[in-house]
Amino acid sequence: MNIEAKEFGPTISSERYESDIVDIHFYSEGLDISICTIDHSGGQVDLIVHFEYCDGLRYLDEGDLIRYWESDTFRPPCHIFKITSGGWSNGEVLEPGVLSIRSGDYTKEWFILTANGCMSVLCDKEPTWEFRSS
Repeated sequence: MNIEAKEFGPTISSERYESDIVDIHFYSEGLDISICTIDHSGGQVDLIVHFEYCDGLRYLDEGDLIRYWESDTFRPPCHIFKITSGGWSNGEVLEPGVLSIRSGDYTKEWFILTANGCMSVLCDKEPTWEFRSS
């Protein structure tokens, strides 16, 4: 199944695209992901992405997601994408009983893109974000 996604969230500098997930904080009310990235002025900033009541998450190095890059769907200058089909929750071969409750038909899937680590997040609500100076 092909991966389809829409850009969601702020754009960053496309001139120099170096970024990474530097902190993940998972707690009962949600999930915070800190991304070290470059803003439009060329300065280093942290993009904090917050998911309220996250249902699931998966962190992988970008090198372990070749199928995603070959889809030509995920490109800077955006870090947050909403998966509309073909992602982790409804496009990958899963063992029986895995994600049987949180399937792609019932839960929204989000993809956090960086030049290094990447995350798939299952969450019904749209994420919020803020920039902080590094």
